[in-house]
Amino acid sequence: MSILIMAKQYYESPSSIIGLKNDYEAFCFDEACTYILNELSQEKPKTPNWEESKNHEENDDNKNTIEWMKKHSKEIN
Repeated sequence: MSILIMAKQYYESPSSIIGLKNDYEAFCFDEACTYILNELSQEKPKTPNWEESKNHEENDDNKNTIEWMKKHSKEIN
């Protein structure tokens, strides 16, 4: 949220505050910020859910990714 506050304070786009250089990424980030501000300005705003979905498998060790890479990679000579 501090990025949004800074952007309003300095009359800059949120993407320029964080230094995004890619035009498409900057557009998407600014669009998401506009959506958030719009939602929060509603009379009864929804509480943002910043947590990842609980349906997502929690795995901190990248074990599945490493196994997939070993299975699908070619040996380098």
